[in-house]
Amino acid sequence: MGAKRTAMLLEPGRGMLDPMRARVEVPGWHVRVGSSVQDVADALIEDGLDVLIIGPGVELDVRVQCVKLIFTLSRNTAVHLSDLSGGSEGTMAFVQRVLGEPVAA
Repeated sequence: MGAKRTAMLLEPGRGMLDPMRARVEVPGWHVRVGSSVQDVADALIEDGLDVLIIGPGVELDVRVQCVKLIFTLSRNTAVHLSDLSGGSEGTMAFVQRVLGEPVAA
């Protein structure tokens, strides 16, 4: 098996995705969770990011700052924005579609 790709889920507030963290295990992916522009910058520096998923509820100014950061520091990171909240199940389904793999139940 090749190296794992890295994705980050950006949540609107620290700890909001805590109940879901244990379920975010996608084969072939290292999935990080963050809640700030600094978390995204740290992930880019530490692991590099293949995918940034910005979840529902993240403020518009944070979304824009994250997109600017990605465009400035990375040529290979895909950014996905979710604007509809379906609770943790909706978020899990969105992550599954984006990463193209079943998410552990």
